[in-house]
Amino acid sequence: MQTKTGLEFQLDSLALEIMGLAPMMPEMNPVHLKSKGDKVSQVLRKVLTPHQLTYVIYEDSILITSLEMATTRQLKQRVNLDVNEVPLHKALRDLGRNYAVNMVVDPRVSKDAQKPVTLQLEGASLETSVRLLAEIAGLKAVRMDNVLFVTTEERAEKIRKEEKEINPPDIGPDGMPLPRVPGRAVSVQRGAPIDGGVGALIGAAVRPAAAPQPQPPERELSPPPPKQ
Repeated sequence: MQTKTGLEFQLDSLALEIMGLAPMMPEMNPVHLKSKGDKVSQVLRKVLTPHQLTYVIYEDSILITSLEMATTRQLKQRVNLDVNEVPLHKALRDLGRNYAVNMVVDPRVSKDAQKPVTLQLEGASLETSVRLLAEIAGLKAVRMDNVLFVTTEERAEKIRKEEKEINPPDIGPDGMPLPRVPGRAVSVQRGAPIDGGVGALIGAAVRPAAAPQPQPPERELSPPPPKQ
């Protein structure tokens, strides 16, 4: 497909490893597919869906990743932004088209979405860029699954509460929300160290804390003998 389309494809090795589908595994069955005149997106869905995989536009390439990782990879990627006195709805539309991100502007704030925005960013996440653009226009961007919805602050807060009720976080022994690793059960103890680096992109991989080692009993000190 890369040869025929001229597009660059990448495999999300971390996501595939978590799913037990490490790239180039010899036991994986080869893919057979015939297509004529279909769009690239249609062909990709036919190939990837049976394996619980999908694709996202990621840093000028097409990233093959898991369903659980797709939204995080897409919205947390780093982008450069330079808009000057551009209507908010146009700036959001251009971002959505360039990175194949679902963006919806609340029809009830269409007047505010006409406000011109000016913003220069380098290396900011895509989601942060959208939120800042909305803030400049006096609006809020809230994530609903793989959609960024731009609306008023009041409605955004209502949606956040509803999302928490639908998908409540897992709570650890210390009462704090636990990070989730897609496709893998996580066992967490209080004080467990959290992996940094790439693991932070998926909510951090958590290792169980080492079991406490038994301490030797304290020795009782005898009073010194009286001086002669």
